[in-house]
Amino acid sequence: SDVAESSGNMNSHEITENTPSWTRSITPLRFISGRSIISPETLSVSGLPTGGFSSVGTKGVLLISGKWYYEAILETAGCLQIGWADASFSGHCNSDRGDGCGDGPSSWAYDGWRRYRWHASATEWGCRWKEGDVVGCMVDMDENIISFTLNGQAEEIGMGVAFTGKGFRPCSGVYACVSFNRR
Repeated sequence: SDVAESSGNMNSHEITENTPSWTRSITPLRFISGRSIISPETLSVSGLPTGGFSSVGTKGVLLISGKWYYEAILETAGCLQIGWADASFSGHCNSDRGDGCGDGPSSWAYDGWRRYRWHASATEWGCRWKEGDVVGCMVDMDENIISFTLNGQAEEIGMGVAFTGKGFRPCSGVYACVSFNRR
């Protein structure tokens, strides 16, 4: 399969001084559901034609305290849900049915294509994104807050705090998670 071939090639790449540092270590980005390709050189992720609504994330690296942040550069303005999943979100979602990050009670996501925040259901929120935008995803595990930025901007453009208090009660810890269509 395409996924196996992509993963199998990771060990055959020559490491040079220009090789990104993450290729010299174990990258925690993993497949959760659906079918997709994760590039070991760039960490870019793409879906496969029969992959459904694929999910990838740092499954196995649970954050239980402190403040954490990651960014994603959008290679498409299309349908994706980006955010966080807790320990109980471990691939149980049905990618062929369109389930992904934010679609159940164990994950929280932002979707700039449809302008929603997701946690079991959708609520209109945030800004529309475009190809090349940078989405920032923040979680404060001590204060139970999830926030998102778009190109470094938050409240000034209708972004910022998306989930807090009773709207963010993770089971154990959380990990970074993204779900997407092929396009």
